Amino acid sequence: MPERQVVRPDEDGLTLLELLSERLAFVSTSGLRRVVRAGGATVNDREAAEDRVLHEGDTVEIEVPEDDDSIVRFEPRKLEGFSVLYEDERCLACAKPAGTAVIAERGSAEAPFLGAVLHHLMQRGGAPPRPRVIHRIDKETSGVVLIAKDRDALRALSEQFEGREVAKEYLALVQGEPAEEQDSGEIDLPIGPSERGGRKQRTGGKEAKPARTTWEVAERFRGFTLLRVRPETGRQHQIRVHLEAIGFPLAVDPLYGGAEGLLLSKIKPGYRAKEKETPLIGRLSLHAAKISFRSPAGHEVEVAAPLPHDFEVALKQLRKYADPTRRRSPRRQR
Repeated sequence: MPERQVVRPDEDGLTLLELLSERLAFVSTSGLRRVVRAGGATVNDREAAEDRVLHEGDTVEIEVPEDDDSIVRFEPRKLEGFSVLYEDERCLACAKPAGTAVIAERGSAEAPFLGAVLHHLMQRGGAPPRPRVIHRIDKETSGVVLIAKDRDALRALSEQFEGREVAKEYLALVQGEPAEEQDSGEIDLPIGPSERGGRKQRTGGKEAKPARTTWEVAERFRGFTLLRVRPETGRQHQIRVHLEAIGFPLAVDPLYGGAEGLLLSKIKPGYRAKEKETPLIGRLSLHAAKISFRSPAGHEVEVAAPLPHDFEVALKQLRKYADPTRRRSPRRQR
């Protein structure tokens, strides 16, 4: 069934794609662009391009095919592990659970995280604003993600990220132990795509761009360390690449030198699992813990995301069985 829209006075000057994005919050902008480019939208009963500038009183019509699985739709529904940590009239900060991508994955027509954001926004009634992602964290990373509620908020927050005015802090459980006298450090190594292609990144190379990360020890264990990590730039996989480069890869990160999962048998002396062992934490041991920014509503904001259960469990077992202040009991001689 075609959607028919009439341009309001406050929408005068928007492009066709901008108006459709505003009005059809349940369809991704990329999906709307696909429909428009295929000739599926008209302005005043004439086929129009996505950059067509609209004026008050124009009539816009579009039909989004129901059976086209290439068009991403945001289905409002609850998501386990999702919560809203901060909200004002211009933006909100949400806790994203590990295992859920911030946007729709390639080849998928679903976006569960944005669907959860829409579900929250619909609770107040009326037409919900389109959730606009400001930044992303990896699918297997948990923690804070910022969402803008309007175009101007998106622009203002994006400019803060580009100007490096946003402070981000991650908790990273890594393999290895920095020297006792070294409680902090900085990594200033450019990052670019791997020569082998794919999604893996590396330090150096012709296409590498400047990247800087600072870190400090939060807690020490035998064989592992919990770090507070602050990326000052925003390169893909920056924390993971930088930590591997200095010899402290994430405890769980098979792409960059870590394990597939953190097993209790690796940290509890004498423990042997009877069957296939379930990891204490079986995804990236990385958590986007804090973010500080200036809300477009006009005030400074700091948001903290609590550690999820799997991360808490891993730390609890490390504190119990890998306390660096305790010596291992000597083995009994036979």
